[in-house]
Parts: sequence; structure tokens; C-alpha cells
Amino acid sequence: MNIADNIIKNKLKNVYFIWGSGKTVTANALAAKYGFFVYHTDNRTPHFKKAEPEYQPAMCRNVPDVWALDKNNMLGWEAAIVREMTPMIIWVKSVIRDETTTPDDVAAMIAKCWGII
Repeated sequence: MNIADNIIKNKLKNVYFIWGSGKTVTANALAAKYGFFVYHTDNRTPHFKKAEPEYQPAMCRNVPDVWALDKNNMLGWEAAIVREMTPMIIWVKSVIRDETTTPDDVAAMIAKCWGII
């Protein structure tokens, strides 16, 4: 499936992501004030259950003691999880309402729109 840049950019023009500390409180306050829809990612379990090692290696990584990781390894791992999970969230929430669109399609379209590829 190929969706033109102008279509995907239009679909994502009012989609915002908040990452970091305090995001739940901030997102909830914005939603209450402006009526935004908030998709909370605090519960990652549904996405982790759908992850496949070939496509989401970071989400499938077995780490028995996460606190034993050094800070650079932990930060890199978290960044990889966010990279892998974000297209899954967008796909699940059907920003693009087409049952043939896969999470990989969405990731590629987002990357192209943002100039990553």
C-alpha cells in the first residue's frame, strides 16, 4: 500500500507525542482543557504481547534485571522500544483507517514524512 505524502501528513497534522517525565499529568491536563484524545502508553503489555523478535527485537529482549543495566544500555533500549512501539500504537488506534495497512507501513510513512528516510 502506498499513501501519498499529502494524505499522511494531513492525517498526522494534529497528532502530538509527549515523551519524558510528567507526560501522563501533562496529557491529562491538556485533554481536560481542550478535549484532546489521549492514548496512554503506561501499560505496554498489549503491545509487548504482539511484538515479534524479527520486527521488534527491543520489545522482545529478555532482561531479567532491568536495574542491572548501565545507563547508556538502558537509555538505548528504551529509545528502541519507543521506536518499535510507536507505529504499533498508531496502527492500533487506526489513524489511517485501512485494514490492509500494517505497522511497518505506518512506520515507513511517518519516517518519510518526517524526513528520516
